[in-house]
Amino acid sequence: MVARWPGQIPAGHTCSTPIISIDLLPTFCHLAHAPLPEKTIDGVNITDILLGKSDTVENRDGLVFYAGSELQAVRDGQWKIHFPHKYLVVNGETRTDGKPAGYGRLAPQSISNSGIEGIASRHGYVVRELPLSLYDLSTDIGESKNIASANPAIVKKLTDIADKYRKTLGDSLQNMKGTETRPVGRNDRT
Repeated sequence: MVARWPGQIPAGHTCSTPIISIDLLPTFCHLAHAPLPEKTIDGVNITDILLGKSDTVENRDGLVFYAGSELQAVRDGQWKIHFPHKYLVVNGETRTDGKPAGYGRLAPQSISNSGIEGIASRHGYVVRELPLSLYDLSTDIGESKNIASANPAIVKKLTDIADKYRKTLGDSLQNMKGTETRPVGRNDRT
């Protein structure tokens, strides 16, 4: 994120603390002296980071990474865990003509199959499965060396963070419904 606010944000200041777009609402509310919504929100106020007063996010218990309703990963400090899930990989050489990899060799499934396999079949991807994986981002920013088996305590800590989110937000990978979810595309004015 790049931010500019002369007289408030120090020029040239950089920060490597991860933030996420859901932090913008509570931050802007704080800066505007506006109340937060009554419903629980997932973001936190990052004003002190934005203004260069701090390099840590207070009151955050990990960053969670969802793909749709699947809780696929959690990051906490230098650690990031990926839970087993399917993902897409380009199937062959990428093209420059706007056509998908493997064009002419695709065996597309029906458009009614909107799952990951259907998407892969129509757009030049193959489906792979990622196992439980733990990475130390301070030494492996490319997430190339899975160290889960050597760090069971960290795996447990991050899994416990994930379980907290699963209870409230759900996780279709675990067939869990969240207690604080609402249908997509709805607001609470009805």
